Amino acid sequence: DDCIKRLEADDADMKEVNINNMKRVSKERIRSLIKAACASKYIEKISMANTSISDSEARGLVDLLESSPSLRVLNIESNFITPELLAKLLRATLKTQSLVEFRAENQRASVLGNQIEMDIMLTVEENDSLLRVGVAFQSMEARHRVGEALERNYERLRLKRLETAGKTG
Repeated sequence: DDCIKRLEADDADMKEVNINNMKRVSKERIRSLIKAACASKYIEKISMANTSISDSEARGLVDLLESSPSLRVLNIESNFITPELLAKLLRATLKTQSLVEFRAENQRASVLGNQIEMDIMLTVEENDSLLRVGVAFQSMEARHRVGEALERNYERLRLKRLETAGKTG
């Protein structure tokens, strides 16, 4: 409740929410938390691993990912989110291109399916901000191409740092 109030009030000190392993948090409260996070300009990290959330709660994360330029890390590992919604969540990261880490392994449906893997792979290739993607791919091609895309993003970041260091040094 305190987290929700602070997020709704857009508290500048409220940068991280961690409710990992809290399976007793009601679905309504989780929805409220996600909705409140959408209102925050300062939230940087949300961890909801092993909280038994399903698509009905996680759908709000699409809005959060599309609207929050401050969110850097989202961890939704070990829940009950369908492969289709995982692909939609990753697609939502393209809007702000601010998310650096997306962790979503160990969902109830452990196999994503070829179509979903290809969709996720293409999304990651389009995203310039992602550096870590925790999704278990069955396809070697998807694993390889996602790895290459993340490596490109790391290299882009490294070159930007060198450029900045060169200007100040």
